[in-house]
Amino acid sequence: MASLGLVRALALTAMTAGLADVGASAQSQTGEPPRILGMIDARALPAGVDPDLNAEPQPETVTIASDRSANYGLLWPHPVTNQRPRAKAEESRPAKRPVAAARRAEQTAVAPPAMAGAEDMRLARAYEKGEGVAKDEAAAVCHYQAAAGQNNAEAQFALGYRSAHGLGLPRNDVEAVRWYRLAAASNHPPAQNNLAMMYAVGRGVARDDATAMYLFRTAAAGGYGPALTNLALVYETGRGAPRNDSEALTAYARAAASGYVPAKKKLGLMYASGRGVPQDDQMAQFWLQSAQGSNASGKTGQGVSP
Repeated sequence: MASLGLVRALALTAMTAGLADVGASAQSQTGEPPRILGMIDARALPAGVDPDLNAEPQPETVTIASDRSANYGLLWPHPVTNQRPRAKAEESRPAKRPVAAARRAEQTAVAPPAMAGAEDMRLARAYEKGEGVAKDEAAAVCHYQAAAGQNNAEAQFALGYRSAHGLGLPRNDVEAVRWYRLAAASNHPPAQNNLAMMYAVGRGVARDDATAMYLFRTAAAGGYGPALTNLALVYETGRGAPRNDSEALTAYARAAASGYVPAKKKLGLMYASGRGVPQDDQMAQFWLQSAQGSNASGKTGQGVSP
């Protein structure tokens, strides 16, 4: 056992001496202390290897473990830094986020599309209807414009409608088309429907039946009554698409089912005349009475003209 202890002591002495010899020989040749990369003399690196890797050792050029995780056996603590490695749990602990930075991030976060311009929309409608404040068209337009600048599709649609009808703004069909386009790009069915009507009649834009049909179909896809009714009118009259009474009946029926009164009346007339469907007085009476009852109760359905 004594001899084994002596062997270990001699091995440790030899290793320590070997490291000292590397440093001594390097310093004697250049007069500069050696740069140590882990436990490797930086000047002993192959040609072309950047000595700056001494600061950030790379796996492809340094094959020894870093000082934070290596087990140096008898050479403990680390022979260069004289420090013990930190525990892994300490290394993996996430940095604390300053409270002030977190608050700034919350304050500057972008509002989701549904919330963008919500406060300006609320004020615009209040001034438009005189709810809680004196009715003021100029103030309503101002808040609609502020909300539209935040990409609020409902505000963009409102400005398009006001531009088309001269409500609080000079009548301007080109501006109406511009606002409708912006809102339609956000998948706003009323804007898509009204923009389609502008294309269908050539208001503020060159007439384009194909584009009008595309927009009518897009707006109608979600069951929007006015768009379905306009689509049915195109099929019924053959203006903008080949005449097709069956397609017209289907679109009227979908719009009527959504509660849109003009579609109920048109559907009743289709059943009364037997266009696109076998003539049926009972169904015609049902839909015509339904339309009349809706008008009498003030329930005229959804939708606006362009």
